[in-house]
Amino acid sequence: MRNFINLLKRKESAVSSLFIKKEMKRFEKIMHDLEEEHHAIKSDLSKINDLLALIEKHETEEVPAPKTHQNKGVLRHWLESLEEKFEKLHLQASEDLTEDDWATIQQERAKLLFEKERLEKEHKQLHELIAKTGNLLMEARETACFELTKGHSISSVGEKLLEHFGKKVDVLDYEIGRHEIIKFLREKFQLNRIEAKALFDILEKSRILKYELQLFNGGVIQEIDTYDGGFVADAIPVGKWIINA
Repeated sequence: MRNFINLLKRKESAVSSLFIKKEMKRFEKIMHDLEEEHHAIKSDLSKINDLLALIEKHETEEVPAPKTHQNKGVLRHWLESLEEKFEKLHLQASEDLTEDDWATIQQERAKLLFEKERLEKEHKQLHELIAKTGNLLMEARETACFELTKGHSISSVGEKLLEHFGKKVDVLDYEIGRHEIIKFLREKFQLNRIEAKALFDILEKSRILKYELQLFNGGVIQEIDTYDGGFVADAIPVGKWIINA
């Protein structure tokens, strides 16, 4: 009977861990999609503002805005098609514009202002969704951390790392430093290799752990995942794992 109860407990724990892992992945996918959409809307708004700036010197009466908006693909194609046309209009004096030019400015400005207002509303809604999803994702990570470490929060694990390593891991290689941290997590919280890697991933995504790329003189360039510069042939970037706890 005792063996059967222990088996049930292990099964229950495995199902719980699997659910938490799936929840984290689901929220991470949602967050990724929301951030991509957020970036796209910012880009569209920037393009609209640039186009409006090109024709702002040509003042016209306002006309009614369209009642329907364009889908994303059509919108971006339309914005691109206006760029060359508006650049030419910008270089012309208002008194030199034809009736067709004025009609174009009037109609297209109304459409641009309509799309700008619509996108700004979407932009605000996305900010709210990203914030809510971020909170849900953090809760899922906290729950996973609690399960893995049998009662420790993410910040608590960060403090244990800080006590052991200090503010940084004194290893200049990405993988060696990562290995040292995972080894510590395994020993400290009695985890297997898979569990320790999962915990490391949670800590990194929660920004408790961050790898900073450095020059040989110690000056920080950027985080390694955002660095887009170049290195001389065969050069190996070095850095340190920073513990933000």
